[in-house]
Amino acid sequence: DSVTHVVGLPRVCGLALESDLVVQVTRATTSTTDNSSLVDGGANIGYMTVLAGHMAGSEGRVIAFEPHPVLYSRLCEHVRLAESHGCKAKFKLREQALGSTTGNAWLHVPGGFEQNDGLASMIPSKDAGEHRLEVSLTTLDEALDVDSVKLLKLDIEGYEAEALTGARE
Repeated sequence: DSVTHVVGLPRVCGLALESDLVVQVTRATTSTTDNSSLVDGGANIGYMTVLAGHMAGSEGRVIAFEPHPVLYSRLCEHVRLAESHGCKAKFKLREQALGSTTGNAWLHVPGGFEQNDGLASMIPSKDAGEHRLEVSLTTLDEALDVDSVKLLKLDIEGYEAEALTGARE
C-alpha cells in the first residue's frame, strides 16, 4: 500500500509543460519490473497511458481513468492500437472521474472543447459556453485493487486534491 512516485504538471504562466511530464513518467516507469501499477488519472486520449504501458512492459499494470465519453472511446482505441503493436502491459480502463466520494457528478465542458479537449473539469468555470455531462465518480481507494502503485499521474484540471482525499488507504 504505497505510492513510489506522484507526478504532476509544472506550471509556467498558467501553461502546463507536458514535455516535463513525459520525462517524469518515463523516469518513473523505466524500472517497473515488479508487477506494480501505474495509475493515470485524467487519461484523456491515452498518450501517457500508452507511454506508461510501453515503459512498464509485460509485468506492469496501467489503470487509466477518463470520464468524458468521447475521450474515453479514443483512449480505448489508442490502447487497442498499442496492444496490436506489441505493448504487453495489462491495461484496465475506467470511464470514471476521480474524487473524494463515489457516485455521480457533473463534468463541466467549456466552450471550445473541440479545439482543446483537455479542459473539461469537475470544477465549474465561468465560461458562458460551458455545458455539463453527468459522469460516474469513484475514489482511488474504491477503484484500485492493488497493493503497490509505482506511479500516480493526476492531470484532472484542479481536482487533484479531491482525488487524493479519496486515496486514504
